[in-house]
Formats: sequence, C-alpha cells, structure tokens
Amino acid sequence: MMRGRRLFSKKHWAGIGAAVLAVGGVQHSAQAQASDAQAARAIETVVGLDLGLNEPVSPSDYQLAMYLLEMALEMNPGDAELARSLAQAAWMSADHETLIEATRSIVKNDPSDTVAQLRLISGIINRNQTVEARIEAYNRFVGEGSESIDPSIRSRLSMDLALLERERGNERGFLSALRDSAKLDPANKEAQSLVAQHYSMQIEEASNRMKLQLRVLYADPLDPHVHIAIARMCAAEGASDVAWRFLNNAIAIFKIDTGQAPAAIQEQQLSLLWQYESPQAILDRLNPSLKDERETTQAQIDLRIEANEPYDDLQDPRDIRYDAGIDRIRLLAAYIVEDQETVDSVLTDLRRGLEKYYEEVRDKAQERGANPSQLLGAYLGEVVTFQTMRAIVGVSADVIKRDMDFIIANSPELEKHFRPFEPFSQYAAGNYAEAKESAITRLAPSAARGLLIALTTEKLGDVDEAIELYTELTLKYPLQATGALARSRLEELTRGSDLRTGEGEEMSEIASRVPLWLDKMIREPSNTMSLSIAPTQSSFGPGEPAQLRIALSNLTSIPLSLGNANPIDSNFLIVPGFKEVDGTFQGSGRAKVLDLGRRLRLAPGEEMVVEIDPDSIHTRWLIESQPQSVLRQRWRALQGFKPGPKGGIVNSPFALVSESPLITRTVLPQASASVDDLVEGIGSSDAELCWRSVAGAAAVLYNPARRDDLAEGDLARIVGALRERYLSSGTTMRVWMLSTLPTKVASPSLASFDELVQQTLTSDSLIETELDATLVAMVLMTRVEAASSPVFDVARGHSDPRVVWMADMISERIKNIEPMYAGTENPYSTFTPSLDFGPGF
Repeated sequence: MMRGRRLFSKKHWAGIGAAVLAVGGVQHSAQAQASDAQAARAIETVVGLDLGLNEPVSPSDYQLAMYLLEMALEMNPGDAELARSLAQAAWMSADHETLIEATRSIVKNDPSDTVAQLRLISGIINRNQTVEARIEAYNRFVGEGSESIDPSIRSRLSMDLALLERERGNERGFLSALRDSAKLDPANKEAQSLVAQHYSMQIEEASNRMKLQLRVLYADPLDPHVHIAIARMCAAEGASDVAWRFLNNAIAIFKIDTGQAPAAIQEQQLSLLWQYESPQAILDRLNPSLKDERETTQAQIDLRIEANEPYDDLQDPRDIRYDAGIDRIRLLAAYIVEDQETVDSVLTDLRRGLEKYYEEVRDKAQERGANPSQLLGAYLGEVVTFQTMRAIVGVSADVIKRDMDFIIANSPELEKHFRPFEPFSQYAAGNYAEAKESAITRLAPSAARGLLIALTTEKLGDVDEAIELYTELTLKYPLQATGALARSRLEELTRGSDLRTGEGEEMSEIASRVPLWLDKMIREPSNTMSLSIAPTQSSFGPGEPAQLRIALSNLTSIPLSLGNANPIDSNFLIVPGFKEVDGTFQGSGRAKVLDLGRRLRLAPGEEMVVEIDPDSIHTRWLIESQPQSVLRQRWRALQGFKPGPKGGIVNSPFALVSESPLITRTVLPQASASVDDLVEGIGSSDAELCWRSVAGAAAVLYNPARRDDLAEGDLARIVGALRERYLSSGTTMRVWMLSTLPTKVASPSLASFDELVQQTLTSDSLIETELDATLVAMVLMTRVEAASSPVFDVARGHSDPRVVWMADMISERIKNIEPMYAGTENPYSTFTPSLDFGPGF
C-alpha cells in the first residue's frame, strides 16, 4: 500500500499547479445536476492538486495533466480558459500537436485572442518541411486577401517571412516583408529594431537615424538601452539637452527596476552633467555624499572606541569610495576647476582602490582554473590608466617615474606593458613636442591618445588646431570623461558653449515632438494605462465559480504591445482575501498566477476586458470543501508582480494594482444537514437536491471534526447512499463524484466506495464494448493507490492510448512510492497558505 501524503504540503507543492495551469472556469452558475461543465471543472481541480504534489514537476507529470485536461475539454469544448490550460500543459509536455489543437479551441471560443491566432497560424505554417513551402504559406496569410486578419498578427507573420527570405539570401524579399511588418504594427519591437539596425548603417544623417530609434522607442518606451542609444546620438551632435533627457530616462528605468543604474551608465550621466551644467556640478553632487558617509562611519568607530567595544565589523572609512570610473571623472572635473584638495583626495582613493584590486587579482590567480596572465593584464591596464590620470592632472613626472621604475625593478618583464604610457610620461615632464610625436606614431587610436594630442597641441600654442581637436573629441566621445574634459578646454579657448551641429538642431526639433507622457510613463504608469477589477455579481452560490472582470486599457496615443516584459505587462498575481462571517472557515487562499496575454497589442484608447475565475486550484478546493461557511471575499490584482525588496510580492514599478469589492460566498445547506436529510437527498430523484446532497456529503467527509461527531452507523449510511447513487448515475455524474468526493486515504470511511468504484469498472469492462476513457482515467487518478488493482488491466486494454499510458505512469508512481492524488491524506486541517509560481511559459 502506498503511504499517505499531505495534499498541500509545502515540500511537494511546486511547478505550475493551480497557479498556472488551472486558470479555467465555467461561465455559469451551478446546474441542477452534475453537468459536463461541472465535471470538467472538477477534473481540472484534481489535475492542479496532483501537480502540486510533485517537486520538481517532471515531463511525465505534465503529460498526465495534459491528457486529463484534454479529456476535460472534450466534456466541455466551449470553455476557452480550459483550452488555455491545456495549451500550457501541452507546451510543457513538448506535445506540438496537442498544443495546436488546444489553440484551435481557444480561437474558436475566443476569436479576439490574437496571441492564440498567431500561434495557431504559425503552427500550421511550420508543418511545412521546406523553407520554400513555409514562405509560400506565409505569403497566403499576409498577401492579398489577408486583410481580415488582425494587422498585429500579419505584422509578426511578415517578420517571420522576412527572416526566412534573408535565410535563403533573398534581400529584396527580406526588405519588402520587413517594411510590411514594421508598417502593419508600430508596436512590433522586433520589426522596428531590425529596421533601425538595417537602415542606420546606410543613412548618413544623424537626425534620420534618430527617427529610426524613436520608432523602436515607441514600440517599447521602457527599454533603457533605446533611451541610451538616442542620448548618444544627440550628444554626438552637440544636443546635450536632448541627450540629458533621454539618458536620465534610461537611468530612471534602471533605478526603478533594479535599484541602481550600471556604473558605466552612471559615468555617462556624470560626463553629460559636466557638459549640460558644469564640471563643478560633478563635485557638488559627489563630494558631499561621500564626505557624509565617511564621517558617519568614522563617528560610529569613535563611539565604539570610546565604549571600549570592538569595531572590526565596521568598514574602514578610507574604503568607502566611488567606482574607479566615476572617480576618474571626479578627478578631471576637480582638475578643470582647480580644486587641488579634491584632486589629491581622489588620487589617494584611486591608489588605494588599485592596491585593493591587486590583492583581489593575487587571490584570484591562486584559484583553480584561473588565468593569471589575463588577470595580470587587467591589473596592469588599471595601473597605466591611473598613471595616465596622474599625468593629465599635473602630478610631478619625477613622482610618476619613481613609481613606474619601482614596479619595473621588481618585475622587469612588465616593462613592455608600460610602453604605451611613455607619451604621457613625456607630457608630465613638460616635453610636449616629444609627447605629441610619440602619441601620433606609437599609440593606437583611442580617447586617451586623442586627448593627449589635443593637450600637447594646446601647450605648444597652436590654438586653432587645438580647438579643432577638442571639437572632434567632444563630439566623438560625448558620454565619456574625455569628451567632457575636451569640451571644457574648448569653451575656455573659444569663450563659447553651444556646439550643436545642424543635425543637432534638427534632432532637438524632433525631440520636442516626443510626448512628455513617455517620460512620465516610467515613473507613473497610471498616465499610460488603467486597470480595474470587479466581480460579475455580488454573491456566488455553493459550487458556483466566482467570476472576476478585469479591464486593462491603453490611455496613450500610440499602440502598445501587451505581454510579459512588454510596455503593458500581461502577467498578474491575483491575491485572494477572506473575511469570515461565522468563524468556521479554516485556511487561507493561495494567490493565482495569471497571464492575460490575449492580445498582441492594445490600440490607442483600446480596452481589453476579460472574465476569469480568480481563484487558484487550492483556493477553489478550500472553498468548495467548506460550503457550510459564509465567506466575504475580495481579490487584489498585482500587475507584473515581482519579489519585494523587504520580502513578499509587489507589483512591478511600471505596472498597476487594483482591488475588487467584497462578494459573498453563500452556504450549502446540505453541508450542515442531518444524516437522514443527507441520505434522503443523495438518493433523491430531484436532480438539484441530489447534486447539493452529494456536495454536502463531500464536505462532511472531508471534515475530520464532523466525521468524529457522527456515529459509525451514520457514516456507513452516508457512504452507502453514495454507493447507490454512483451505481445509478451516468458517466458525467460518476466523473464528478470521483473528482469531488475524498479518497479513502483522505477519508477512511470511503474505503467501501472506492472498492465499489473499482469493482464496477472491472465488471462493466466485461459487459460493455468500450468504457468511457474519461471515466477510466478518473478512476485511475482518484481511486487507485495499490499496484494490484484490477483497474490497471482494464486501462491497459482500452483502445485510447492516453488511458494505456496513464495506467503505466500511475503504476510506476505507486511502485516508486511517489506522491499522487489518490494517496493523499486529508488536507482540511493542514492547509498552509503560500504563493506558488509556475514555470511561466
């Protein structure tokens, strides 16, 4: 016999479970009897609970879920949400054909789902074996006569066609399909990016290249790298005000999303700040905060010393430093404004940082698999950069030479690595003509080489040539310290500051037409979209799935793509909240992960409205197993959810949150009825009363406290009534009972019911030509927990290969003592709330 397992154990719940697979739900209230829709929903619940037992979820687990969901959809083919669950299970099972058929069902039941339509069309096209055949198929879907297909779909099909044409070397076909793709849907970022990439190499005018990048930006306003690309273009043409706008947008995105912009981007911002405001602005921003942090740390150390307490756990204030790249900018800014105190301080910090870096390199070189020469090369590069900075800011040539000679004396083999520094050493010594000649003839092209040539030219008195060189450096390296320093020298020599080129003027004009809502979108998503959720009715009866209406709108003047990591995020976490009315409800619901990617994009002003069952499988089971409790329930929707900085889950900073009003879950009277009434109801010819009584019996049998209050004879009477009802019922009612009633492991009183189910199936197999595949599957799934069960022989002789596969799979589970639905203990009193995340396919 298989060991009992707790159905909701944290140890075993992982994978997609209810959070991802079980997003379906019937669209109507409970019927007078167990309808096909109710039975399908009950199967879906079993699937989710079973998946929740496995950690990790294996491909065979997903395949089992896929077969059961496929059978559920066959019972209720009009349920688009169930079809979506099946499509997800098929994807995880790598079953392409089932995925296509499930998608076909989605499209049939929800023709507005452009994501499903695209997947279906792509799946049909990819059945063709050759590139030529696929191209011909694509042309049928995007060519003449395809106007009835949504433009967003045709755009992506045209993109796929373009890539195929490029693969076979048809440049004309590639460009034609690519242009069509970009034109059909401005929100298709892949198309806009490829257009910009292709044509930017052929366009000389910077303003036209900027226009191409703006098309990419409109397709995804939250991509920081596109903002950075535009900033670089504008800065290179002297439009530093425009560059400042877009670079700060990029940094805002980084900070909001990850807490901090990469160091390289911070360096670019400081370089631009230098030019946009002044080099003094760099020092005003960086020096005070560094000083405050060091003084605060030193004060803490002093307090520890005064109290005679250890302070080894506190950082040495001298080790509180900026990144080396940022400090180099601070050094050059201090040099330009003649702030010698800061120059000396930064050089000290850079030297100390270099010493720490050497210790790190030395330790890493001892590690297994390390590349000592590569590590040494990186370190020596930092040494040369440090000495170069010292030379530029006027450190004595003798001091520099002494340091370099010391290194070479200890390691003569390193001398060759320092040869590129010699022109800077000559500059520090005041040998400007020699330094310039050495830089021109001996150094490879770089920002440092260009700066040295410009500096020596100025020192030699050739102002006109120096102005020309500084101008070139300013525009060539606009987001580097080299460009910032060159601009300061240029302003000093020309007594002017505006370096904006003709193209820069045009780019400023173009940028003025970029709407400000695009900047606000980064910080205030409510400016560009709206989200509301509300239940479809104020109360829901026992066994009636709740329905939540979610409305998501695009408030902008341009189309925005919808989906995971798109401008309008389609990933939601639906968090349930309960307010008990009578104090009898036990447990807390689990959040549900939901992908509302039903559209490829939302047009300007377009609203997408969907109705979904907001409860996860575990929440659904928790409510339906306690129908005697009056509940008040609400839901909270977190768009683009992510782990919070202090734990828990929060919405994405680029997304919204909405909360629904409270609804009431009404009680099922039969869950509290007397045994006489319950038995009478189960056997009643009144279909409505029968259904309610069976559901009430399930609630009683799931509840150990209720079971313990009943006499053994009363429990036997309830189980006997259930046995009789099962024998007299058709397939749909049987499937619903199997999925709704506890197993004998969860409720030992049902042992005779489980035995009856297996015996009935075995005897029916001897009489009937073919048993219903879904019925056999659910008997296997919910009532068989012993390898010796005769049900396995019945299943293996079935004509449906899915049933045969399930028999082998479940038999293997039993032999390996793996978790399975039929072997779970009663989870009623041990339900533990948690958040469960699926694989996110």
